[in-house]
Amino acid sequence: MLSDSRRTVLVTGATGFIGLNLLHTLIADGHDVIGVASGPLPQLAADSLGRTGTVPVVEQIDIRDGVAVHDVVARFRPHVVIHAAAVTAGAERERTDARTIVDVNVSGTQSVLDACSRNDVGRVVHVSSGAVYGAATFGTDTLDETTHVEPVGLYGITKLAAEQLARRHAELHHTDIVIGRLSAVFGPWEYPTGVRDFMSPMLQVVRAGRNGETSRYVEDAPRNWVYAPDAARALTGLALGPTHQFDCYNICPEERGALAQHMERLQAFAPAVEFQRVGRPDEATVSYDADPRLERATVSGTRIRSELGDDLWLSHDDAFDSYLSWVDSNPDWL
Repeated sequence: MLSDSRRTVLVTGATGFIGLNLLHTLIADGHDVIGVASGPLPQLAADSLGRTGTVPVVEQIDIRDGVAVHDVVARFRPHVVIHAAAVTAGAERERTDARTIVDVNVSGTQSVLDACSRNDVGRVVHVSSGAVYGAATFGTDTLDETTHVEPVGLYGITKLAAEQLARRHAELHHTDIVIGRLSAVFGPWEYPTGVRDFMSPMLQVVRAGRNGETSRYVEDAPRNWVYAPDAARALTGLALGPTHQFDCYNICPEERGALAQHMERLQAFAPAVEFQRVGRPDEATVSYDADPRLERATVSGTRIRSELGDDLWLSHDDAFDSYLSWVDSNPDWL
């Protein structure tokens, strides 16, 4: 059984969107953190982490290289590994580079699992995605962790395959592994990493406002958006808390929200910029991962709420206001 006392935590994908939020949360809570990533820590993020506490070591390796992953885990001997490294792929990348998507998301996960079991890591948190639900997102009222999954794109397919690898690995090696399925995420430290093909519409309109550009958007149906710092707190709660009740958790609040409800806030944020509603996605400058007009199922957060409590999430409105405040404090990030 783990506790939330000071721990050594290794985070893969540490310089990505979710990874940077995990680093900030873990360091603010006083833990020793090691990052693993394919590239260096962005300087602005390093400066922020230094103000928070300590800038972590980030080992630059290819997650597909099992020997390199094993070497890092063996040298640092973390109590916990949070595996967040992934290629978040869109259709164009699927057409042109399917091999890399599969290798990173599936083979890279196996590299991490093997290194953890060989080095007696106490717990592994595998960061998965609501993309595993796929077509079920639009075909039912509620999605919970027992819903029959129907992934469509390679991202969802490979994330589901990685989940299955993690479960089988836990059975074979008696490794403590828990899966966190992230819902749609927005917030601080989002940026185009080169392996993340969809930027949240929140980032797109805020960046356009900062640049004095008009945003044309489609009025979107509500969905279970999760604020990135809240997601990081949930994942670290699963990583460092006592024995978990389940092996899989949806990481999101049950309250749903939409970009369209924030247009007045955005107008106040960038008063000289026009935000124009249009009827169809092909008329919009704001891009989406799917037709935003489609009604989505509510993603159940019952399990994570029972595990970590009722005060984990900001309201959708408060989260958006917090994001705008963060942008004001970190204008160079955009």
